[in-house]
Amino acid sequence: MYLKMSDQEYFALPDLNQSRIKDYISLTPAAFAHKQREERSQTDAMLFGSIVHCMVLEPEAYHERYACFVFDDTKLTKEYKNVKQTKEYRSQYADFLDRSDGKIVVDAETASRAGLAAMSLKKEVEAFQNVGTPEVETEMAVVAKLLGAPSKAKLDYVRKDSNLIIDIKTTSDPLDDASLHRHVYKWHFPIQAAFYLDLMKEETGEDWTMIFAMVNSKLPYDVRCMAVSDELTPDFLDIGREKVVEGIELHRLYETDRPKFFETTTFLPEKVPYWY
Repeated sequence: MYLKMSDQEYFALPDLNQSRIKDYISLTPAAFAHKQREERSQTDAMLFGSIVHCMVLEPEAYHERYACFVFDDTKLTKEYKNVKQTKEYRSQYADFLDRSDGKIVVDAETASRAGLAAMSLKKEVEAFQNVGTPEVETEMAVVAKLLGAPSKAKLDYVRKDSNLIIDIKTTSDPLDDASLHRHVYKWHFPIQAAFYLDLMKEETGEDWTMIFAMVNSKLPYDVRCMAVSDELTPDFLDIGREKVVEGIELHRLYETDRPKFFETTTFLPEKVPYWY
């Protein structure tokens, strides 16, 4: 099943996704179970990423979802190192929140940084210029069985005429070669790429290419792109597929035999990364 789906509808589906596989792989059984019980709260970094996604992929929806709070500092009687801690700031913010009609309130500095990051992405990734054409779709959901497990993925950007998926990432980390290598494996890009590409192949019967488009959340808002496919990066995807298989096996164990799941032990890899 491949269709346009809201975040609310998507997250309501019980199917396995790549984030959960990453948790199975990277967390201890106890930490995984604790995370399932905890209510997920949005961090500043997650909010920033959501705003950039909206500005790039659904710009028409930005003002429907977000309200930008601009602090009137003329009412301050002296200078402060952190105006957000002042009574006046909290008072203006609370008043604005009451008038925001349920929208997500974003401070002006965050909105400005997100706008600059979104512009950098659009400028660097030429394919984004075709958003809105029949060949290009954004925020699409794919739901299919992967290795027998009901699975789902939310795709940022799909170009059907060239079988291309683009996934947007925001990061505060530098994007030089050494830092990028750490970032790719720290956030388990091989798992996400293998999961997305194989799920789309299950749905369409065709091979796909995926591009990770990464933008820095701070000046100079630089962008790096990484292309992944069976032809371009077979070893990268082999690593990811091994982890996906392992994650699906742990998922089945968690769903069918919790006591045995908590007896499993994850060992550190024998090979030390070159950058350690």
